[in-house]
Amino acid sequence: MPCGKIKRLLAAALVVLAWLSVPALAQEGPAPLTMEAAVDEGLRANQGIQAAQAAMARAEAALKAAWGGLLPRMDLTYNRNRIHNNSESSERDADYLNQHATNWSINLRQPLFYGGALVNQIAKSRLERTRQELLLRQTQVELASDIRQTFVNILWYRAVARAYAKSVERLRGHLEAAQAFFQVGEKPWLAVLEAQVDLAEAEQNLAKARNQERVFTVKLQSLLGRATEENAHFAGELADFVLAFPLSREDCILRAQTQRPDIRALEALVEMADKDILITASEALPRVSLNLGYTDQHTDYDNYPKAEIDRQYVSGGVQLQWNLFAGGQTYQGVQQARHEKTRITAKRDEATTQARTEVTQYFLEMDDARARMDVAKRSMASAQEAFAMAEVRFKTGEGTATEVLDAQTRMVNAELSLVRARAEYLQAQFALLRAMGALNANELGS
Repeated sequence: MPCGKIKRLLAAALVVLAWLSVPALAQEGPAPLTMEAAVDEGLRANQGIQAAQAAMARAEAALKAAWGGLLPRMDLTYNRNRIHNNSESSERDADYLNQHATNWSINLRQPLFYGGALVNQIAKSRLERTRQELLLRQTQVELASDIRQTFVNILWYRAVARAYAKSVERLRGHLEAAQAFFQVGEKPWLAVLEAQVDLAEAEQNLAKARNQERVFTVKLQSLLGRATEENAHFAGELADFVLAFPLSREDCILRAQTQRPDIRALEALVEMADKDILITASEALPRVSLNLGYTDQHTDYDNYPKAEIDRQYVSGGVQLQWNLFAGGQTYQGVQQARHEKTRITAKRDEATTQARTEVTQYFLEMDDARARMDVAKRSMASAQEAFAMAEVRFKTGEGTATEVLDAQTRMVNAELSLVRARAEYLQAQFALLRAMGALNANELGS
């Protein structure tokens, strides 16, 4: 075949291969989502985060409005009136003559002293903005923890399903062997029945595990702000995340009590209660303001055009207002604000105690799961060796089907114990991060 023809055939083949590869690439789904990528997506798209951000923006606007209370107020007033006198024509009072009257005025009021109410209102608004920032942070911490724990549940039940899938495959092989031995008269029918029962139970457990994985997948998609029917694949293995925790229990408790956002938000509320006391007490103090005004008055009489009035006025002065007696309302308002501060202080102290309890609980749960992981690893190695020996004995006719099934059960249980210990270790660790107010483990070094 000529060399040129061979080159043309090769080029055509390359074009065909490239064309065939395009649909395959187009059909590829989105890349699997890792745990931290899921956290990042949730922090951007979750509706609870968006609501907390809106609350923070509202607090920022309230602070700006409080600052506006220190600035002067300017009012513009405009009036146009028509008076038609139906009395006797001898009426000479200028206020009752037929006329068109136009008045407009502009007034400026500058607060000079309001008993500290305006300044304390600004301070309270600033504290409220800080509180909303802390509540946003708390929402982010809780959401990150929920996403990670749900992610762990997905990986947990995926590992459980994988263990039961391997068990089903082994039990099917064992059932086939039992049937073969029964047909040649080397094993009783009871061995076949036992293998069938164990296989059916393993298949049921496999179906349950897969269903639980789907349930937590739907929950995770909801936390990420996705449509629950959206296809998603989450990547990772439980063993990938099992790492040593860098802090001691006392370090965790100290961090929780000093940096946990919900506790700091309650501390901001206590300070806000102090400002409320001062704001309420300021109602018993005088209020002083500076008033400036300009008025333009024009009156046009129907029958006396020469008597037309056109005047302009400029006014200025200082106004003092002092509420000397309010029926005890100011005093009781101050008492009410003090009781509210006592209530919030108690809530803060309760939250601090609760933080210590939660940190201790999750730290101990994490240590317990770590110990169980070590035991489960040794147990699984022994169970795998025992199963292999029981299967050899069964196939050589020295062992029974019951021995094989029991060894199979012990091996699956050992594997599931290791999976469960890893999952519970991670869940306790992520709950511990939330109890400390940490968004992720990287913050623990700061």
